Amino acid sequence: AWWLVLLIAVPLVGGALMMGAQVYGLFSPILRLWRFDPVLMLVLGICIALGSMKLAAPGTLLRHAVVFYYSCIVLTSELLNHYTKRLERTQQEEFQSRHRWSLVGFGLPIWVLVHYFPLVAVALLEVLHGAAASLLVDLLALDAASDEKRT
Repeated sequence: AWWLVLLIAVPLVGGALMMGAQVYGLFSPILRLWRFDPVLMLVLGICIALGSMKLAAPGTLLRHAVVFYYSCIVLTSELLNHYTKRLERTQQEEFQSRHRWSLVGFGLPIWVLVHYFPLVAVALLEVLHGAAASLLVDLLALDAASDEKRT
């Protein structure tokens, strides 16, 4: 009777392992991209999902995704450049990864301005610099509070 259990269990376990390897092979690029930049992976995932549902043309989706990513991450990082240029490269990357979602939240209104009202976004550039300075003060206070909790 024990050999009957082995006869059934071995193919089932082997099939499950092979299916798990295939699933990992399918999702490993997504996991690597998530470790590299979760925001980029999320934007690309939304584009792929909307594209697969045929809700918009791929070119339109890609254009909106690129504008969103650049205005949320890159433009916000450029607005904070006066602070981050004083840091080492590793400290810069650590700061951005630690506050990635705050930078995205700050960049969302900038994306709306750049996307729908580009001239207003250019006119408000100095205001955006001031808002970025306020964001920086809040982020540094958050870092100081988390450092106090650790010690």
